Amino acid sequence: MHKIRTDVGVGRVNALYPEGRCDVQFETCIFSWVEVDAFVSLVMVEEFKRRVTLHAALDRLLRDEKFEQAKAFYEDNCANWLPRTEFEQDLRAAVGKADVHRREREESRRQKRTSYILRLLKSGEVDKADFAYAEDGAEWWDRADYTRHRDHAIALAVLGACLSDNFLATDSLYLDHYKDALQEREYVADSTLKCNVVVVEEYLGWRQVAQTFAWSIV
Repeated sequence: MHKIRTDVGVGRVNALYPEGRCDVQFETCIFSWVEVDAFVSLVMVEEFKRRVTLHAALDRLLRDEKFEQAKAFYEDNCANWLPRTEFEQDLRAAVGKADVHRREREESRRQKRTSYILRLLKSGEVDKADFAYAEDGAEWWDRADYTRHRDHAIALAVLGACLSDNFLATDSLYLDHYKDALQEREYVADSTLKCNVVVVEEYLGWRQVAQTFAWSIV
């Protein structure tokens, strides 16, 4: 085949000359005394097509993050014509992209998980939030930060119960969840006068608001 005049199709070599020239017969014309380099053999064309197909298959394996399969495919099909340095460069680039995508997916997953746990805390489902945190969160969500959100949610729940004069709810919240977060001296009760004292620290923005007192005569 002529490298430039591809329109003439496939020809046949009629003569080869020592000077590196040849005569080639095509169906509609003849090229005489032309440099051999002006033509490409049909075998070379087929080999080129084969390599393009193999290279595309190798690229798909790298794009799909099948790196071990890509290495084996290169050794079996491409090592004798594709420079190893080129393949290793493409492999490193693909691994780098895969790491970025993996981190992005994990970050998105963690954000969704965090939002879910915070919604549980906001709705007062502390036990469910603790279970969800232990199940998927404890390994990557700083415990001090989670505890801060947890104590904040419980403080709001205790404050809400006090403001609504729901002392049974206040006592239950304190004993079940907030006993470790509040010191004993901050929660007082005696046999004749019931005094529920809740200290809410750093409330709404983690600033100290005040002491909230709710009183009821037994």
